[in-house]
Amino acid sequence: MIITCNKCKTKFRVLDRLIPPEGKMVKCSCCNTIWKQHNKYEMPSQSGLWVFWIITFIITFSILYIGLIIVFGDQIPIPQNLHDFLKDIGIPVDGGALFGRSFER
Repeated sequence: MIITCNKCKTKFRVLDRLIPPEGKMVKCSCCNTIWKQHNKYEMPSQSGLWVFWIITFIITFSILYIGLIIVFGDQIPIPQNLHDFLKDIGIPVDGGALFGRSFER
């Protein structure tokens, strides 16, 4: 990251990891001006945590739903477009062979 002194406009190259997202007080080595520098490139940790849990929930729910469709296909309501998509990619939703094993519903 490149930071710029607010007073003398001198530019400094600093490693991103040295400045936390909440900011850090820095001092210009040319004019001795002190200011708080924020790291503009990192997402705050609380937002990142929310994004992580939302994505984890969506992926987990999708995997469980598809698994339930495979096991209890005729008893679980499946939207027609999802039914067609799963058949197109080779997932048996009406009975057939899954992982080399035959089964009936």
